[in-house]
This record gives sequence, C-alpha cells and structure tokens, in this order.
Amino acid sequence: MTLSRRSFLTIFPLTFAACVGCQRSVDYRDGNAELRQILAHSQSDELEQTLQKVSRVLNLVYAERLLEYLPNWIAFHALLMHGGNAYPNYRDGKTANENLDRIFAVIQRSDTQADRAFILRSGLPYPRQSGPYFMQEHHPDQFLLYFGLAGGTLDAPLTIDDKEYAFQNVLERSLLEARTTSELAFTVSAYAKFLEPGRTWQNKFGETMTLAMLLEKLLDTPERTCYGTHRLGALANVYARKEFLEDRAIARLWSELERQVFEALVMLKQSQRPDGGFELPEMTFGSPTQEHYDIYYTGHSLEWITFLGEDYCRNDWVVRAVDFLAGITSATYRQTYRNVESVQIPNTHFDFGGLSHAVSALKRWHDQVHENRERSAAE
Repeated sequence: MTLSRRSFLTIFPLTFAACVGCQRSVDYRDGNAELRQILAHSQSDELEQTLQKVSRVLNLVYAERLLEYLPNWIAFHALLMHGGNAYPNYRDGKTANENLDRIFAVIQRSDTQADRAFILRSGLPYPRQSGPYFMQEHHPDQFLLYFGLAGGTLDAPLTIDDKEYAFQNVLERSLLEARTTSELAFTVSAYAKFLEPGRTWQNKFGETMTLAMLLEKLLDTPERTCYGTHRLGALANVYARKEFLEDRAIARLWSELERQVFEALVMLKQSQRPDGGFELPEMTFGSPTQEHYDIYYTGHSLEWITFLGEDYCRNDWVVRAVDFLAGITSATYRQTYRNVESVQIPNTHFDFGGLSHAVSALKRWHDQVHENRERSAAE
C-alpha cells in the first residue's frame, strides 16, 4: 500500500467539524516538522494546583458505591476508572476498594448460564456478544483492551463454568478472529498492549496476520465510534511503544502514524474553548445536556492523550483541559451514579460510560504526573 497525504476531513471528519473556521491552516508537504512545532511542549504553571484538584475529585468518585448488580459493560467501564495499575494493585492486595472487588468478581468469574462476561467458543474464552445489550461486548476486543488498560496481565486467572483459564486464552481466541475487514480500533489497541514486535500468527481462516497489517488498514479507515477517539487511542497506544520500530513493517508506517496522531492533537488544541473543554463536533449518546457532552468528548479525548506519555500530560493546553474535566466531573458524577441505579435505561448507561472514560483520563493523567514528580524528588 502507498500511503497518501489524505485530507484531514477524510481521516477525522467529526473532529475536524469542531475546528471549522480556525484561523491557521497547516501545510503538511514538509512532513511532520510543522506539526511538531505547533505541538512543542510548553509546561503548565498550574500543574501542582491541578494535580491536587484531580486527586480530590478521584477520591470522591472512588467513594461512590457501584450498582448492586453490575452488567458486564458497566463493570469493564468501571474498571477503566481505576487506571493503569488497577489489576496489579488488586492482585497484590495493595487496595481495599470494595468496588474493585466486585468488578473483578464479574470480570474473572463467568457463568455462561447467567449472561456473564465470557463464554466458551471452540474451547477458548470469548467475550459475550449476545443477550441483553449491556451484558455484551459492544466492539471486538473491547473487554480485552479494557483489562489491558487496567494493567491486566495475560496470566491473570479466568474461571468459566468452574473451569480455569487465563486471559492469555482470551488473546488466543482473539488472534483466531483477527482480520482486516473487522472493526479494528479496539483490536489494534489491545494488541499494542499485549503483543511483542514482529509477532505473526494464523487466524481461523488460515491467513497469516500481523499487527502491522491491522494497523495499516486502520490508518486507511476512519472509524466513528465515540467520534473516532477509540481509533486515535489505538494509534496512540502503538505510537507510545517505540519498540514497535523494531518491526520493519510497522516502522514503514511510522511517519503516517505520527502524522495522524499529531494532526488530531493539533485539531483538539485548536478546538479548545476558553474554559478548557474541547468543542464537541456534534450530538452524542446519553443525556442531552452540555455537562454530559463535555464529560463524554473531553474525557474520551484526554484519555487517549494520556496514552502518549507524561510529556504530553504536562502541556499547558492539556492541563487546562484536565482542570476543566475535573471540575465538570466533580459537579455531575453523583447524579450519573444515581441515574444508572434508579433509571436503568440506555442513556444512563451511556452517561456512565462517558464518566468512566473521563475518570480514566483523570487517573492516568494524575498517576503519570505524580509518579514523575516523586522520581524527580528522589533524584
């Protein structure tokens, strides 16, 4: 495939809508140099104050009790809220959070007769894709990805109908299903977490597959799920693992990968409102309120930015978005919890999904900035 210099409208049609009328146009003929200049890191003066604010908001959210009965989709989204160390901390007994205990009870133990998270397909664990809507995985490899984003390891145990498996078996089943004609955002993102550079495998059709093949297709294919933020999350997860440059097939795609990530960052930066939030391209799922829209879109967008690493988290415009998101989360999270428990309709579930990505973004931002500050102090 010859990668073309496609227009931004082709790649990110929804994100671009937020930037119509931007005064500055960018000429990409000189590669990514101008993009790098626009995105040059400028550390915020409000870092410490925002860090303290986010810490307070996270403590408030974690103190809320989850539903008595957790649908699988809700459980995996609730897991996102606890950041990239959730599973290691739970496994090693470093947290006494009751919500995490209940989340992992749903995720790691399945009864196929009770619509739990995993079933068996050809003898291997497979995410449920039938039954009540919020008991299902909504996108291929969504559950595997969210487990990986929580720091889940492939040796983590998984019980189905009293038989013992591991998440390695979930990955094996996923690899059998992998093909370039599927929805790819969650799959590429999950594989970026779990696969080593240069890995090849055979899918169930006998085709030889690689992550590079799936990434190449994703680079050529707009995906609209959550305004393309999950697609961008996949690109960010690959871009953040520089060891993928050891894979010649991925290295060949790197300049295009970088360009698409940088273009998306530029468009977000240019669409940022004075209050710090990102302008939503159009209407979204869930309750029709400005607060929900802001949590949904700014939360999803900040989450994938945190995948890029701590340098991006310290940028002035990112910190302003984090400060805004922390404020709007603090003002609305209690009502979102109450609505999910009392109303039980799709809009309230999607509201919880939006909140989970927002809190995930805040937690990942907080941990990266805080851990770097502690390392600097120790040195």
